[in-house]
Amino acid sequence: MLTHVFSTLWSTNTFAISPTIIRKFYALWENLADSAGSCVDSMAYIQSVPPSSPAYNPNSLGLPLNTRPESDFVLFQTTFSYMDPNLTQALEQKMKEFARDVDAAAESEGVFVDWKYGNYAAGLEDVYGDAEVKERLRSVSRRYDPEGMMQRLVVGGWKLFERGDAKE
Repeated sequence: MLTHVFSTLWSTNTFAISPTIIRKFYALWENLADSAGSCVDSMAYIQSVPPSSPAYNPNSLGLPLNTRPESDFVLFQTTFSYMDPNLTQALEQKMKEFARDVDAAAESEGVFVDWKYGNYAAGLEDVYGDAEVKERLRSVSRRYDPEGMMQRLVVGGWKLFERGDAKE
């Protein structure tokens, strides 16, 4: 019998490495974890970005052209895990502020990358870029997933539609 249900929030930022940026991110994360309280577990970790797609489709992930993500970029992911659903709204706000602070720190060092790795993106992050790209993807979704199964049943924060709008 399941007695504990955890909720998880996360944020993923992409950046190019510098000699001091990790220390700045770690300090921001420490403040975030402390402010979340003792009922929340928080983790932060760094991961390399997967390599680009094959040569026949070099930009399927929307990466900046002429980049080598596996050697040029790094992901900084932060998570909250907690049991009390009443904490969600406040923690989402903290995570949004944290993501903005991390991006600002990366921008101040000139290592900010305006690209989100979709597999780790949270609902608070825009992984699709401009509205034209998102609308093109919505059109494909309407055609090949008219019942909106991928929007309703697949776990992940990033979605093409707002809740309940999958069959627009």
